[in-house]
Amino acid sequence: MTNHRYWSSNCKGCALKDRCTPSQQRRVTRWEHQNLLDDMQARLDANPDAMRLRRSSVEHPFGTLKSWMGATHFLTKGLDFVKTEMSLHVLAYNFRRLMKLLGMPAMLNAIRAYARFLAAWNLLTSIFSRASLKISRRENGLPHGYIQLHNYA
Repeated sequence: MTNHRYWSSNCKGCALKDRCTPSQQRRVTRWEHQNLLDDMQARLDANPDAMRLRRSSVEHPFGTLKSWMGATHFLTKGLDFVKTEMSLHVLAYNFRRLMKLLGMPAMLNAIRAYARFLAAWNLLTSIFSRASLKISRRENGLPHGYIQLHNYA
């Protein structure tokens, strides 16, 4: 995280110095991406109901997940392991929510349909990747009738 620090030596003669800072000069620290936070704050100021909507739609799942975890810390150490643990909690949350919304039979049908889609997709990608392979015959050392596949992708 990179912070930029700014200050001025003209504070001694400034008429606003008493209202600005009690020290000899004012120092301002800004994060390198502070403009993104400023833009977000401007959008929130323009639409004050956005946070209310976010609290009602986004914050609840995180509270539920934290409750499921026992309102405690992660059980694993290291960023990659914590990401995996959180992903598993989110997956479980999504499955429970899907079961409540669709019911168990409809959810299983949706999962089966998605599995069929993935199988068809994998078949298509393997067919097209094989089609992009160029078959060529090599004369240098391969027995007659053997071919070698070259992938020029």
